[in-house]
Amino acid sequence: EYATYLDMPEDEYLRYMAACKRIGAFLNEVFQPIHVGVSISGFEVPHVHVHVLPLQAATQMDSINSQPATKEELEELTVFLLSKSELI
Repeated sequence: EYATYLDMPEDEYLRYMAACKRIGAFLNEVFQPIHVGVSISGFEVPHVHVHVLPLQAATQMDSINSQPATKEELEELTVFLLSKSELI
Protein backbone atom coordinates (compact mmCIF):
# COMPACT_ATOMS: atom_id res chain seq x y z
CA GLU A 1 0.00 0.00 0.00
CA TYR A 2 1.26 3.46 -0.91
CA ALA A 3 0.48 6.91 0.45
CA THR A 4 0.37 8.44 -3.05
CA TYR A 5 0.79 7.25 -6.63
CA LEU A 6 4.22 8.90 -6.60
CA ASP A 7 5.34 6.22 -4.13
CA MET A 8 4.41 3.36 -6.44
CA PRO A 9 7.15 1.47 -8.28
CA GLU A 10 7.04 2.34 -11.99
CA ASP A 11 5.99 -1.13 -13.16
CA GLU A 12 3.15 -1.29 -10.63
CA TYR A 13 1.97 2.21 -11.55
CA LEU A 14 1.95 1.28 -15.25
CA ARG A 15 -0.12 -1.86 -14.58
CA TYR A 16 -2.49 0.18 -12.40
CA MET A 17 -3.00 2.79 -15.10
CA ALA A 18 -3.37 0.12 -17.81
CA ALA A 19 -6.24 -1.33 -15.74
CA CYS A 20 -7.76 2.17 -15.48
CA LYS A 21 -7.52 2.50 -19.26
CA ARG A 22 -9.38 -0.81 -19.76
CA ILE A 23 -12.07 0.31 -17.31
CA GLY A 24 -12.31 3.68 -19.09
CA ALA A 25 -12.71 1.96 -22.46
CA PHE A 26 -15.48 -0.21 -21.00
CA LEU A 27 -17.28 2.83 -19.53
CA ASN A 28 -16.87 4.68 -22.83
CA GLU A 29 -18.40 1.79 -24.77
CA VAL A 30 -21.28 1.25 -22.35
CA PHE A 31 -22.25 4.85 -21.48
CA GLN A 32 -20.91 6.73 -24.54
CA PRO A 33 -20.07 9.83 -22.50
CA ILE A 34 -18.57 13.02 -23.89
CA HIS A 35 -15.37 12.22 -21.96
CA VAL A 36 -13.99 9.65 -19.53
CA GLY A 37 -12.19 11.34 -16.65
CA VAL A 38 -9.60 9.98 -14.25
CA SER A 39 -8.91 11.31 -10.76
CA ILE A 40 -6.28 9.89 -8.40
CA SER A 41 -7.39 10.47 -4.82
CA GLY A 42 -6.70 9.39 -1.28
CA PHE A 43 -7.10 12.43 0.93
CA GLU A 44 -8.83 11.04 4.00
CA VAL A 45 -6.39 8.19 4.61
CA PRO A 46 -3.04 8.02 2.81
CA HIS A 47 -3.63 5.52 0.01
CA VAL A 48 -3.97 5.36 -3.76
CA HIS A 49 -7.25 4.91 -5.53
CA VAL A 50 -8.51 6.09 -8.88
CA HIS A 51 -11.90 7.31 -9.95
CA VAL A 52 -12.63 6.49 -13.60
CA LEU A 53 -15.77 8.42 -14.50
CA PRO A 54 -17.98 8.68 -17.58
CA LEU A 55 -18.64 12.42 -17.87
CA GLN A 56 -21.08 14.64 -19.70
CA ALA A 57 -19.54 17.84 -18.25
CA ALA A 58 -16.30 18.81 -16.49
CA THR A 59 -18.26 19.86 -13.42
CA GLN A 60 -19.04 16.19 -12.76
CA MET A 61 -15.41 15.70 -11.67
CA ASP A 62 -16.14 17.78 -8.57
CA SER A 63 -17.57 15.52 -5.85
CA ILE A 64 -19.38 18.51 -4.37
CA ASN A 65 -21.74 18.22 -7.36
CA SER A 66 -22.40 14.52 -6.77
CA GLN A 67 -25.23 12.85 -4.94
CA PRO A 68 -25.11 9.34 -3.54
CA ALA A 69 -26.99 6.69 -5.48
CA THR A 70 -29.82 4.84 -3.81
CA LYS A 71 -29.52 1.12 -3.09
CA GLU A 72 -31.99 0.47 -5.91
CA GLU A 73 -29.99 2.58 -8.38
CA LEU A 74 -26.80 0.70 -7.47
CA GLU A 75 -28.54 -2.64 -7.90
CA GLU A 76 -29.89 -1.61 -11.33
CA LEU A 77 -26.46 -0.36 -12.39
CA THR A 78 -24.82 -3.59 -11.23
CA VAL A 79 -27.22 -5.70 -13.29
CA PHE A 80 -26.72 -3.41 -16.30
CA LEU A 81 -22.91 -3.48 -16.10
CA LEU A 82 -22.83 -7.25 -15.61
CA SER A 83 -24.95 -7.61 -18.74
CA LYS A 84 -22.20 -5.73 -20.61
CA SER A 85 -19.31 -7.70 -19.12
CA GLU A 86 -18.51 -9.34 -22.47
CA LEU A 87 -17.04 -5.96 -23.46
CA ILE A 88 -14.27 -6.24 -20.86
